[in-house]
Amino acid sequence: MTSPNLDIDMMRLFKALCDCGSLSLAAKELNVSIPAASRLLAKLRQVFGEDLFLRGAHGMTPTTRAMELYVPIAGMLASYGKLFVCAVPEPGSIAKTIRIGARSELDFTYLDTALAHVLAKAPNLSLELSAFGDDLEAALLSNRIDLAFGTRDALGALPAKGADEASVDVIGRDALVHVTGCAHPLAEEARVRVLEESDLRGCRRVCVAGVTDVKDEEKREAPGGEGSGEEGPALACANLSTALAMLGANVLRATLPFSWARRLMLEGRAAILGRVEGSVIEPVFVRCRPRVSDPVLNWFASEVRRTFCSEVARLDAWPEVQKEAAPEAKSDVEAGVV
Repeated sequence: MTSPNLDIDMMRLFKALCDCGSLSLAAKELNVSIPAASRLLAKLRQVFGEDLFLRGAHGMTPTTRAMELYVPIAGMLASYGKLFVCAVPEPGSIAKTIRIGARSELDFTYLDTALAHVLAKAPNLSLELSAFGDDLEAALLSNRIDLAFGTRDALGALPAKGADEASVDVIGRDALVHVTGCAHPLAEEARVRVLEESDLRGCRRVCVAGVTDVKDEEKREAPGGEGSGEEGPALACANLSTALAMLGANVLRATLPFSWARRLMLEGRAAILGRVEGSVIEPVFVRCRPRVSDPVLNWFASEVRRTFCSEVARLDAWPEVQKEAAPEAKSDVEAGVV
């Protein structure tokens, strides 16, 4: 004898109808259309060979048979849901190596504080951090790493060979800020007023390789060229340490993510002047679909997200460096036109 085909969608509709007493409300709770809910109700009638709900002026009332079925069906739904709940691991019991890849070693600077926090909670956890450059996608798809890390702009489409193969976890929201050495004259100015772009003119810029550059209009200008407002071309640095040494010893400025600059500020190595107008940075983890349900990776990503969000929580306390106001048009009299 063939058993009736009672599927999970029919059971969900049955429970929602018992709880809501209305087909439209049940459809809304299940995020389906009313016609789709009606079709499921018809299938329920076919499976059990009778109407389980009576229509009335005030909705739908479960029959005696439906009331008898409510507890076992609710129990089956609860058991079904447990199949997809990953157990949260005890951090102290985690003894695993998580392999994280990025395009550049500099990308891992976003994670400095978060990784220290994670390792303090899970002392038996090991982390392998590797830079793959343009081979990052291949490393992810070939299972050489568990997670790819970078900014959404750089990794949002990863892997290109099939979007269905990857899941993107946003870690938080960051932004670019202007920074200088602590002894820079602008550092004191930024403490008492909101700076304008004109304040930054004449202040030579240090560019750190691998860090998103500042403002599109500055990118289009030749460094130090006419209209750039800088004293000489921007200075390029291969790493963050060199840039910081230059900031501390010279009247220079740089543009860095707030999460980096905040740590440097707390260490007394840099001063934040203000945010770059309109800049948004979203660090993300990318992992292949088979690893989405990995409880250790889920715990790890959650801890990193919580720590990073705490680190950038005061981002909005720094105002944006203001654009210069456009000069007001002179009247004919002021312009000397009669």
